[in-house]
Amino acid sequence: MAVTSFPSTIDGIKYFVNNYGNDLIAALTGSGLYFAVAVAQQCLESGYGTSDNARLYNNFGGIYNFGSLKGVIGTSPKGFAILSSPKAYFDVYVGVLHDPTKKYISQGLLTATTPQQQLQAIALGGYCEAPPGMAYYNGVWPIVYKTLLLYNIGKL
Repeated sequence: MAVTSFPSTIDGIKYFVNNYGNDLIAALTGSGLYFAVAVAQQCLESGYGTSDNARLYNNFGGIYNFGSLKGVIGTSPKGFAILSSPKAYFDVYVGVLHDPTKKYISQGLLTATTPQQQLQAIALGGYCEAPPGMAYYNGVWPIVYKTLLLYNIGKL
């Protein structure tokens, strides 16, 4: 099924936060991640929570089952991880960003004092290969900025 279209980015963000925001906050509290950065990435990667993988499999980032991801109970017919609860995906998301084989932490993921710095650390740390680095940042930053305008929630 196609991803739902929204009249504006802000409408998509509101839909995502209304449907998944509380679970995201509960799962990421204590992670050191900015709410706006997490929301923006999940909105971009899941069509604001409306993709089949998000709706049917609680998979908001297209994470495949590599065999040992926290919260995984199986795979979808398309090979995507099926997660045991809405929170399980976000636990996996935190695990991905704290992966010691990546450069997020050395790029300043946890020491960032602004959402902009944190997104730069994620982009420069190799979170996404296509588009790479700052191209990924440039795609996500407008959603982070609009999320910040809507919600006064800082680091979790």
